[in-house]
Amino acid sequence: MVEVLMSRRAMRAVMECRRASGVTRDGRRRFADMPLVWADRTLRWIAKNSRPLSDVLDLRTVRAMLDALSTNIDGSKAASSVARQKRMVLSNSLNHAVEWEKLPRNPVPKVKWSAPKATRAVDRRSVPNPIQARTILNAVKEVQRSGPCLYAFSR
Repeated sequence: MVEVLMSRRAMRAVMECRRASGVTRDGRRRFADMPLVWADRTLRWIAKNSRPLSDVLDLRTVRAMLDALSTNIDGSKAASSVARQKRMVLSNSLNHAVEWEKLPRNPVPKVKWSAPKATRAVDRRSVPNPIQARTILNAVKEVQRSGPCLYAFSR
């Protein structure tokens, strides 16, 4: 069987096929009399539309994978912490492939890649205008006990 890189959608399809057909993770079938025609069709589609695992050894492919991990489905940038976490998951899964002798080495550490920087854009609608800010500070001054201190601190 050819090892392939699969998209999330393809991986979900494989897991659904296995779950519905009664195939366990080690390849044994719980329900030996159940036909797998529709599962075979799905698995053939996945094999046809996936790349071989050996493509991971190309550093350009790894960089493209990391760039894809740092974007959301809608095309916007993912948070830097999410991108780092996804990179860690990718690296760990490739470490498992090395351990299982499916790959000679893990190419992820060789790629000089950093997570995208977080943007600090402030939504103008969430910032009070000068009149609102003055009203808030005057209301804070009226609060019992800590109000005057907080008012003085904000000046």
